[in-house]
Amino acid sequence: MACWVVGDIQGCFREWRALVHKMGFVPGSDTMVIAGDLVNRGPDSLACLRWARELGSSLALTLGNHDLAALALWYTEQGPPKTMEAVWRASDAPELFDWLRRQAMLWHSPDHDAWVVHAGLPPCWSWTDSQQLARELERTLQSEPEQLATFFTAMWGDQPSCWDSTLTGHDRLRFAVNAFTRMRMMPNSKCLDLTFKGPPGEAPDGLKPWFSWWPPLPADTRLFFGHWAALQGHTGRADIVALDTGCVWGGTLTAIRLEDSKTIQVDAGLS
Repeated sequence: MACWVVGDIQGCFREWRALVHKMGFVPGSDTMVIAGDLVNRGPDSLACLRWARELGSSLALTLGNHDLAALALWYTEQGPPKTMEAVWRASDAPELFDWLRRQAMLWHSPDHDAWVVHAGLPPCWSWTDSQQLARELERTLQSEPEQLATFFTAMWGDQPSCWDSTLTGHDRLRFAVNAFTRMRMMPNSKCLDLTFKGPPGEAPDGLKPWFSWWPPLPADTRLFFGHWAALQGHTGRADIVALDTGCVWGGTLTAIRLEDSKTIQVDAGLS
């Protein structure tokens, strides 16, 4: 029984199937955890959604910004992004979106002491804080459609940019969404800069990658994330691991086995 973590798929169904074959993944025995952005940009988000749903308990997904954006458009009854028109036309679209909104914001394996999130975790949060905020967002995403539409309408925006434990309502949830699914750079351990998206070496003075503000994690604890293809899988540390290696941009799709850190990759365009 193996447990694998996989980087951003973003509708690249063909590469995902090739990666899973190369992993030797056995549904019903093994577990696969996707670090967000299952859909959008790539050519076949519909197939990705259908297969992910079919895998049942063998698959876990931490929601990414593209997943939330698709949910927001669906539940506020707006049109699809161009790359997801097939999903909107599908007869099973309501069931697929209902499945998607019931996925996790943060995944943790006590057996491996491994955490998976799409973009990152602010260093000012404790592990308990992170779990609590993830549960708050998950409960909101699983609320009635009317409440869900209200949340998605209020979800967008870069403010508040700094964490304060006294935040409430949509401000609290919006900061949590931005941390879990959008963060890259921070000027300190509490505040997000959501404007810079390139390699860290090209960032303006005063900004550092969020993971650079983290002290060393406890022994044997690892934190995996996706979202930031410009890192090319490198953080400079073994305890915080970048999984997004830019498949949708012509790079690779990456999987890492938690038991022994074995890394499997397939190239974009692999048939």
